[in-house]
Amino acid sequence: MMMGGCYLIVCDTLARTLTSAEIPVGILTSILGAPYLCHLLRNKGRVIFG
Repeated sequence: MMMGGCYLIVCDTLARTLTSAEIPVGILTSILGAPYLCHLLRNKGRVIFG
């Protein structure tokens, strides 16, 4: 839970400081989180499904 909270704080800070207009946090978390999710599914899928 602490890592998730820290992740959202970092994403919120980046969303507010990257551009002059505020980027929605959901867009930034999906851009950063989707590749990580794919990585986890690829590695854990080999273990589970052979």
